[in-house]
Amino acid sequence: MNAWLILLRDLFLFRRGPSDVPYSLNLLTLLVATMVAIDALAARMLPEQSGNSVLAILNNGVSLGLLYALLRATGKTARFVQTANALLMVRVAMSLVTVLVLYLVSPIPQRPEDLQPQQALLMSMVLPLLIWYLALRVHILRLRRLKSPWDAPSVLSS
Repeated sequence: MNAWLILLRDLFLFRRGPSDVPYSLNLLTLLVATMVAIDALAARMLPEQSGNSVLAILNNGVSLGLLYALLRATGKTARFVQTANALLMVRVAMSLVTVLVLYLVSPIPQRPEDLQPQQALLMSMVLPLLIWYLALRVHILRLRRLKSPWDAPSVLSS
């Protein structure tokens, strides 16, 4: 199996953390570009959304800026690239699954009573994915390792 897929699998299974992700600015650039494209695609799939790529860029820029601020506040700025790569690898994979579910659910009905049973079943899969994604974010950031005075909920809100 590809080393990147093994790394991603181990991140998803909480076996590895950001220190196991290679320091690669090229990977960071690729992941940010991929995430911007996925965000724009997902926004186009939602009703009454235009899929504005500027908003996708802004969303990812703010996320990376908040991560850098957190790492700077804890004196760990040298870990920014690895941590950002780990977070973005997980986010890209989860976003692809979410876009797939969104595609399978489409068209999204305007009224809740128009929702078909198979659409409701697929949409119910999103909540466990969200919980898993939040747990992965906490695992990657590991605030105790960062020796941060902040608690997990403050990181989850970023």
